[in-house]
Amino acid sequence: MKKIICVLLGVLILALYWKVQYHEFINYDDGRYITENKHIKDFSKENFIWAFTSSYAANWHPITWLSHMLDIRLYGLNPKGHHLTSLALHITNSLLLFLVFARMTGSIWRSCFVASLFAFHPINIESVAWVAERKNVLSTFFWLLTTWAYVHYIQKRNLARYSMVVLFFALGLMSKAMLVTLPFVLLLLDYWPLKRFEIAHLKRIFSGETQNQIEYKKKLLNLIFEKIPLLFLVVGSCIVTLSAQKLAGAIVSIETVQTTTRISNALVSYLVYLEKMMWPKDFSVFYPYPINESYMWKGLMSGFVLTGITIIILRLIKKAPYLSVGWFWYLGTLIPVIGLVQVGQQMMADRYAYVPLIGIFIIIAWGLPDLLQNYPFRKKLLSVLAGIFFSVLITLTSVQLQYWENSVKLFEHAIEVTLKKYPSFVGIYNNLGVVLNEQMKFEEAMAHLKNAVKLQPAYSEAHNNLGNSLSGLNRFQEANISYKEAIRLKPDYPEAHNNFANSLSKKRENLEEAIFHYKKAIQLKPEFYEAHFNLGVTLNKWNDSDQAIGHLQEAIRLEPNLSEPHLVLGNIFSQKKKFKTATDHLETVIKMDPNNAIAHNSLGSALGEQGNFKQAIKHFNTSVKINPHYVEAHQNLGTALSILGQSDKSVDHFKIAKELAVNEKLKQ
Repeated sequence: MKKIICVLLGVLILALYWKVQYHEFINYDDGRYITENKHIKDFSKENFIWAFTSSYAANWHPITWLSHMLDIRLYGLNPKGHHLTSLALHITNSLLLFLVFARMTGSIWRSCFVASLFAFHPINIESVAWVAERKNVLSTFFWLLTTWAYVHYIQKRNLARYSMVVLFFALGLMSKAMLVTLPFVLLLLDYWPLKRFEIAHLKRIFSGETQNQIEYKKKLLNLIFEKIPLLFLVVGSCIVTLSAQKLAGAIVSIETVQTTTRISNALVSYLVYLEKMMWPKDFSVFYPYPINESYMWKGLMSGFVLTGITIIILRLIKKAPYLSVGWFWYLGTLIPVIGLVQVGQQMMADRYAYVPLIGIFIIIAWGLPDLLQNYPFRKKLLSVLAGIFFSVLITLTSVQLQYWENSVKLFEHAIEVTLKKYPSFVGIYNNLGVVLNEQMKFEEAMAHLKNAVKLQPAYSEAHNNLGNSLSGLNRFQEANISYKEAIRLKPDYPEAHNNFANSLSKKRENLEEAIFHYKKAIQLKPEFYEAHFNLGVTLNKWNDSDQAIGHLQEAIRLEPNLSEPHLVLGNIFSQKKKFKTATDHLETVIKMDPNNAIAHNSLGSALGEQGNFKQAIKHFNTSVKINPHYVEAHQNLGTALSILGQSDKSVDHFKIAKELAVNEKLKQ
């Protein structure tokens, strides 16, 4: 029966999430984690060492980085493979959850219900459909493996089996620090369903020193001591994680968000997660942090509700132990991400509920049948309710999954959902503007970014991105105003300095000021290869080709897969009559981009200067074939043919070049 359930559950999850393989990367962490992260683009010894010895993007999770490296090794930067890996992990997690609880409780159908809720609930879409959240599904995989190994260890306690518990737990912590609460959960499982101690006797443990009481005390203390090696790993993980987040400036200070506000937000969030679990709607990739006076009262009322629920559950601890285990699983596992230590600007996040809501699923799976135990048609009613419930969940998940197809859909949905409650939130406007800029939809992007700066005038990133929209529309004077404002608000903003310099360099009289800002960008961010490249191009315009060469070579060192610096270097070395070096760079460009008409033309010119006109003509021909409107390539081809005595053909190309040049002037 277990095998049949596993097959059916796996097939249903695969069918539900099948379309995720056609989704794009999301312009929200997918860039800095994957597509722009040079450290994971190659599964090399250096990058392997980097994964374990460095923090990056406010995280230290080497096993997660290794999983991304492996994906890139297998699929490159095609998002399909990356999405399928995350989906495979979610399917595996769902099956493991079923098997672990079936093994602990012996209740196959209730365990299947827990796993199905976990598998199909739309709140878990974010963890599955967002490649940057690989750390969530991967760490949960090790969470469940640790639990499986722990149950195996309990059946026959020895060092080898306990070592497997420690190993899986360590791998989980190195995937995401969310596992720091797992030792606490294992202690809950010791009570129920593993029944390694009884709560009923704890009231009398410290009231005297009878033999039985001493035995109960020893049993509980032994269970706690059993977790000590895991707790050492927890302490180490907390230290490393907090250090990484502090180093990246991700931890919000007490001055920015006061302790009372954090506590209020935590209490409210506990109930909001429950609300979204029971009434799955209005999911967003980002929930802004609300700060107002009424929110404090909302936090106080939430605290009373949570306390009331806890008291009721504790009163039923002996009669229905699963209530306490499920409830404290939920409360405890959310602590690292509930906002008491505030990282980032979000109030909460759907991905944070991936593991915690398992506790509530346990309560439903065991509580509903117990509640209906005296109902005569209990089994039929439960079957009908389960069928209706999962049909609704699968439908809602299918709808919600569509929003994750690409960044535009995701952010437009977030605006629709989030701004109903939080109209002052501008981050989604900014993110949507960035995506539209990348798609060269500058008018649309400008509208969203103007909304962002209107709602939050001190938002430097939005000013910078608005400048990019205006630059894309060739409105450089207006763009410069936005870039200056971004730099005024955030003087150490390298991207703004680089973009401002790009805008300035459009006019030759502004080259000196552009060079200053490129250098400032590099000073702030020495590995900023775009700034090195742009500075090299501008210095060459400024007739300082020697300095230009240095920055172009640095751009290549920082980003070896970039063809543009090779093209510029090829032209510079041709001007310096260093044709062998020029040819090497230009051939590199063509190897990277065979359809680069400019590179073929430049290589033809370099070969022609060396007297190799036959090869030069070959590249000129390729250039005009790629771009028939390329005036310079036609002129060069005409000249080369003329030198070889093919005057008829050369005249034809000179005529084409002249006609194209006239047409270009008329268009201007």
